[in-house]
Amino acid sequence: MTERDLEVLDFINLVGICRSTHLKELFFKDCSKTVLNRRTAKLAEYGEVKRFRSDLFEREYVYYNDRKPNPRILRHDLVVTDLVVSLINEGAEILHLDRNVVIGDIISDAFIIIRKENIKRAFLIEIQLSGKLTDCIDKYKNLDHIRDFAEEHGLNNMPRLLIISNLKGDIKTKMKYIHLDCYLSNIQDCFL
Repeated sequence: MTERDLEVLDFINLVGICRSTHLKELFFKDCSKTVLNRRTAKLAEYGEVKRFRSDLFEREYVYYNDRKPNPRILRHDLVVTDLVVSLINEGAEILHLDRNVVIGDIISDAFIIIRKENIKRAFLIEIQLSGKLTDCIDKYKNLDHIRDFAEEHGLNNMPRLLIISNLKGDIKTKMKYIHLDCYLSNIQDCFL
């Protein structure tokens, strides 16, 4: 196994699920797609990673390390990976990432801690691709559980709420929040 293979495996273990596009962008920028496919085929052959082709992404491979992702929520789950790739491309280091985090009576889509230029930021991530924007925000009323969660993770401040959605609407929460569109075009807001 090459050093790049190990980096690819570390990334897949971090995010849990990713597409060929993510791997190409981070690890195979200067290589053809053939090189990417050949290396990842070897990793799959060795049993280091699992993969399948997704019709959602023009038969592109989706890689995972544990249970096969639920096709019904595949697009939703990959938004977290899109975010991680964008943060890395902006120069952030990913210090911690958990998906489907239970905090009291709240289930957050993800929790992430990043560092850029010695500034650490923590976010609870909510992704809302359809329905109402308030569907993912209204559950953040009781901040006591979130304060406890922040203490358990050694944070000096409460994490911010990072909402990823193209939906518009009033955001009413006591938490500090950032609203990114699904294209992550305003990703720099995470560093303000």
